[in-house]
Amino acid sequence: MCKAKMGRAKKSDYVIISDEMLKEAVENNISLAGVLKYLNKKQAGGTQAHYKNRINRLGLNCDHFLGKGHNKNKTWAIRKEPKDILIKREGYMRQKTHLLRRALIESGVFDSSLKI
Repeated sequence: MCKAKMGRAKKSDYVIISDEMLKEAVENNISLAGVLKYLNKKQAGGTQAHYKNRINRLGLNCDHFLGKGHNKNKTWAIRKEPKDILIKREGYMRQKTHLLRRALIESGVFDSSLKI
């Protein structure tokens, strides 16, 4: 039987982030979330606010941060062509509805203003 201790972390478990460590993290990342990951900190509102305030108080340059558009114009998967989607499949491997809808619209068979 496993006896895991529950409760608060001890003070010895906390790592104090120096100003130099924070400066290095800001220089090597493109977002506040990246800074927190670099420092092994949780992505929580209080943590974000604390480090944002520290960065501002130290006057560190954040002009290279990309903000909300950090994923803009990036593709994560290879987009299938309509000819690859609009094929009859045998058995249980049915094509996903959103892919079928997109393929029909792109091939001009279906009008995007109509509801399915």
